[in-house]
Amino acid sequence: MGLKRPAEAEPFILAIFDKDPSRVGEIAALLGMLIDIEDSTKATHLAQKVEQNMAKHNKRKEFIAMVQGVVADHPPGQEFLEYLTHVYNSANRETDFCNTLNQLFKLYYAAGNFLKAGEALDRICDVNPYDPGNAKKPGTSERQAGQ
Repeated sequence: MGLKRPAEAEPFILAIFDKDPSRVGEIAALLGMLIDIEDSTKATHLAQKVEQNMAKHNKRKEFIAMVQGVVADHPPGQEFLEYLTHVYNSANRETDFCNTLNQLFKLYYAAGNFLKAGEALDRICDVNPYDPGNAKKPGTSERQAGQ
């Protein structure tokens, strides 16, 4: 980890974590490093492994808290945010789910992927249709005119 080579560190950190699940700090550091180097695929796979491990030990809340801490310090990319929407949705964390969808909406919209942006906005509105912020998002007035 100190040499900034997360691919080499991952098997060792996972082995330590498997032996002692309280060592989630090392996992968080590795996850943050993977996000920082924009390796969303590896970050997502690592998070999925850790999520499964922690779910077996009834530590889903701790997993979500760890991931929230990581993404607060390391802004994730699209793939990892898409994964987080599944995590938050399955855990009934509506606020976190909507906030993550909002981040995805902004990324999709900025990239010109208006279809995906619209899908994210639809999902936000399905969960919280009365949020006054929904009407202020770019592209919303065009969508409302078509409805």
